[in-house]
Amino acid sequence: MGAAIGQQRFISRNSANYESPTWVPIDITKDVKIPFAHGESDASFRGYGGFSATEPGLTGLSFEFNIIEDRTNAQYIALRTAFLAQSPIDIFASDSDPTTGSPTGPRATCKVFKFDQGETLGDVCTIDVVLKPCY
Repeated sequence: MGAAIGQQRFISRNSANYESPTWVPIDITKDVKIPFAHGESDASFRGYGGFSATEPGLTGLSFEFNIIEDRTNAQYIALRTAFLAQSPIDIFASDSDPTTGSPTGPRATCKVFKFDQGETLGDVCTIDVVLKPCY
């Protein structure tokens, strides 16, 4: 198989319902990062010789990426609308095309927590987006 290349991965939004998803690639993404880590739970006790002990706690997940600021793009509009309305959005970060085969990766119903506009002098304008699982 070889090394994975980011360009071959997908981050998609469900445009239908959760039980029967229709995955639409967020095709204006640039860099994508999916932090997936355990929190720390203090498991220290007096008989541990003065050392602290730690156990994995709750697992955190987020979807972080930047998109090209294209106000006519349907994915831009969907993400911006979800951010402004604080409404949930179903996201899937997969290792292959989610419409074919058996893709794997995290899927979660999220809310958009960040929609930061970037205006780098020599580049196109981008938006930094952060989605986190929600209730």
